[in-house]
Amino acid sequence: MFRQEAAWIAARIAALDPADVGTVANIGSSTLQFRTQRQPWVDAELFAPLRTRGVPVVHVDLKAEEGVDLIGDILSEDGYAAVKAYRPRTVLLCNILEHVHEPDRMTRRAFDLVEPGGRLIVSVPRSYPHHRDPFDTMYRPTPQEVAALVPEAQMAEGEILPTEYHWHDIWRNPKKLQRKRALWLFVKYKVTMVVLAKAA
Repeated sequence: MFRQEAAWIAARIAALDPADVGTVANIGSSTLQFRTQRQPWVDAELFAPLRTRGVPVVHVDLKAEEGVDLIGDILSEDGYAAVKAYRPRTVLLCNILEHVHEPDRMTRRAFDLVEPGGRLIVSVPRSYPHHRDPFDTMYRPTPQEVAALVPEAQMAEGEILPTEYHWHDIWRNPKKLQRKRALWLFVKYKVTMVVLAKAA
């Protein structure tokens, strides 16, 4: 997750009363180390303000590691039921859809987790090179294409967000210099950001 991406999501949540935010389910959360050390802005920009406001967050991932509150796959019945039990009003599905073979099914499943009156916040690369985690389908949708995955949802907001250049990666870690990303030294990465609202 880029810093700009975390800030975009944080700003939308900050505009809501804590009761309206409800419990936040962060699907594909990764680990505490990832959120606080590898990409420290994820915690600083997004989750630290939620803790300050007393907003409960459930970090959901397949990894059994520190910082994962619930180990599960929402595409499985058990994993879905475990997250649904928290009754989240806000579900985050960030940087996941390019790493699944059925983005429509994943988005539908995540939206179904949302309590009435809540929202699903999706981020997915729009302009970004191939990256394995463990695979990349090169799914690079527009906001409208994401919204079309859940026709009954209202797209409360949709934007293609410019973020960084590849040289930002190199600045943080010179080992990340990659010839195949040479083009991206001069072309900004972009991320599709969408808020899908569920009727009350």
